Amino acid sequence: MVWSDETCALFGIAPDEFRGTREHFYSFVVPEDRPRLNADYSRVVTSGGLLDVESEFRIRRPDGEVRWMMVRGNAHLDAEGSVGRRFGMYMDITDRKHAEERILRLNRVYALLSALSAVLARIPDQQHLFDTACRIAVDTGKMHAAMIGLLDADTGEARMVAQAGNIRDYHKEVRVSRAIGPFGGGQFGIAMREGRSVVCNDIENDPTFAPWRDSALKRGFKSVGVFPLKLNGRTFGGYAHYADVPNFFDAEEIR
Repeated sequence: MVWSDETCALFGIAPDEFRGTREHFYSFVVPEDRPRLNADYSRVVTSGGLLDVESEFRIRRPDGEVRWMMVRGNAHLDAEGSVGRRFGMYMDITDRKHAEERILRLNRVYALLSALSAVLARIPDQQHLFDTACRIAVDTGKMHAAMIGLLDADTGEARMVAQAGNIRDYHKEVRVSRAIGPFGGGQFGIAMREGRSVVCNDIENDPTFAPWRDSALKRGFKSVGVFPLKLNGRTFGGYAHYADVPNFFDAEEIR
C-alpha cells in the first residue's frame, strides 16, 4: 500500500511512518468498524472488480482523536481473482457525521416532546404520568435511562418516584440535595435549586459529577440532562435523561 502525504496527514502520521501494509492500515480503524469495512471490500472482490468500494468508518489517530473517514476507490483483480491493486482516496467526513448525529438526536427529542404532549393531555394520574414519561424517554427518545425525582420539602433531597431503562436501583446508591453542598452541586441539585435545565456531557471527567460517578459509569451513563418539573412557577422535582455516549446534549435539546 502506498499513501500520499495528504492521506498520512488525515491519519495523523508523518509520510515516513506508514509501513505500507494492510495490517498497519487496519490498526487505525476502530475495532467496531472493521467488520463493516471488510464486508465492503469483500463485495468488490465477489463482484469480480466490477463494483467500486465506498465505505465509511472511524479511525483513531496516534494522539487518540477519533475521526470519521470515507474511502472511495476500485480494485483490480489478478488472473486468480485476488485483489492485485487498489486505487482510491480517503476523505475526512467527521463534520458531516457529527451534523447527521445531531439531527438524529434532535429528531428523537422532538419525537419525545410530541409523545409527552400527548400523554399530558390524557393521563390525570400523576404516578401513571411519571411512569409513562420515563418509558417514553427510553422507548421513543432512545435514552439509555430516565428518572423522575420529586423534592422532599422536609429534607430538601430528591426522592425517586419513576424510572425506566438501564438504571438498576441507581437511586439507592446516590443522594441528591437541593442545598448547596457536596450532594447539591450536580445537575439534579442545580436544576431543583435554580429551576433551569442542566447537563453534564462528560460524566467520566466532569468534577461536578464526582459524588455519583462510579454508580453512573457502571450503568453505562456517559451524559445526563436534568429538566426541572414546575407547577405554578415552583420547582417540585426533576426529570433526568441519561445517554450512553458523551456530548449527547446541546443547546437545541435543553432550551
